[in-house]
Amino acid sequence: MLQRKNDQNKVVTIKMPSTPIGLEVIVKTAERSISIDSDTSLLFFTDGIVEAENRDGKPFGRKRLSLTFEGTQDLNPTNIIAQIFKTWKEYIKDNKPKDDICLYSLGIKL
Repeated sequence: MLQRKNDQNKVVTIKMPSTPIGLEVIVKTAERSISIDSDTSLLFFTDGIVEAENRDGKPFGRKRLSLTFEGTQDLNPTNIIAQIFKTWKEYIKDNKPKDDICLYSLGIKL
C-alpha cells in the first residue's frame, strides 16, 4: 500500500505481510494501525502491476508506481487509477502481463 499526504506530496510505502490468495487453505492475516491525516490518498495494489514487464523484460516496478502516484496529487481516486493505468500501459506497450492486476485508490478528507 502507498500513502500520500497531498499537502506534502510525499509518498510513503506501508508494508504488510501477506499470503497470495489460493496458496494456503488457512490464511493468517496481520493487523496494523496507522495514522492517517486529512487530505491523504491511499493506493492499494497487487504485485501484478509492479511485476508487469516491458518489451525489454524490465518490470514496471514499485519505484515507477510510486513516482506515478506522486504525480497525481490533484486528482480524485478515479482519475488516480486512470492515470496510473495509462502510464502502466504506455510502459508495457503491447506486452501481456503474466499476472492479474488490481488497483484501488481511496481519498480521505477528515
